[in-house]
Amino acid sequence: MSKHGYQLSGEDFTTIEKVYQVFSRGGPGINYAFASPSPPGGPPAEATYSRLMNTTDITGRNSSFLATEENYLYVREMQRKNLIVPLVGDFAGPAVIRNVGNYLNERKATVGVFYISNVETYLSDPQKLTFYTNVTSLPVDSSSMFIRHILGNPARGLTWWMPGMTNVSTVAPMSEFISQIKSGRRPTFQEIVRETKDPVILGGLSR
Repeated sequence: MSKHGYQLSGEDFTTIEKVYQVFSRGGPGINYAFASPSPPGGPPAEATYSRLMNTTDITGRNSSFLATEENYLYVREMQRKNLIVPLVGDFAGPAVIRNVGNYLNERKATVGVFYISNVETYLSDPQKLTFYTNVTSLPVDSSSMFIRHILGNPARGLTWWMPGMTNVSTVAPMSEFISQIKSGRRPTFQEIVRETKDPVILGGLSR
């Protein structure tokens, strides 16, 4: 990082060393609760790194970056070229998403996937509106997708919800959503969940 012009403080180095040590001690079995002073609820082994890297989809395919040598080399080469760039910012703030939009527009590039996780759970209604307005600054095409992770009871709002679905990952076309926002529509999160299509059906499969 210093080679790329970032000035790191002593505190930065201490924090980086701490993170390295946690991953070293945790190994493949590391999870959200490991070395945390306030571990989250739920089974401690629910989402270990090993399990995430070995999880398959409904067709039995493992798409993790460690699933194949080809996947690993692709991600490794991106890292070697400094193409994996972490950003820290407020989704409902005035800068980070819009700056990404400006950067992509200047280079005539589009967003392929925007993983928004369950961020909407933590935003107030005014903040959600700001976030959705920020998203309209991103250049997209018909293949651009949101990936959401819908936790707990809100998942029951999915029209394709079934017993046992508590934490559900979904996909939704970004272009359709951006068109709605630009036309003046202000969907609630409940409406967004209700209108989300089953990704399995979108993939041409059946449950």
